[in-house]
Formats: sequence, structure tokens, C-alpha cells
Amino acid sequence: MRIGDGLAWFNFNETFGSTLPKQKKAALMPVLPENLVARQVKKVEASLEAASTS
Repeated sequence: MRIGDGLAWFNFNETFGSTLPKQKKAALMPVLPENLVARQVKKVEASLEAASTS
């Protein structure tokens, strides 16, 4: 996610809730719309491409 000059990167850590049953863990995890994630990825890729050509 990019805000101004700041770029935040989030990585899913599979150890979250490792002692919880799969169904309970799934209920706690946020569901992100794929189109939202895809749009954000494209923005980051465009920024990286622009930075590499400057």
C-alpha cells in the first residue's frame, strides 16, 4: 500500500492462531476482495517501474 512517499508491505504470517481450529481461524481472518488487492499490486508495480527508469 502506498501513501505519499511511504510504501507499506504486509506479509501473511501463517503462525497466526496456530493453536486454533481451522474453522475458527478462518472466521477471524479478514477477506479482501481480489480486485482491491489486484489494483494495489498494480499501483506498487507501476511505482517500482517508474523508480527503476528514473
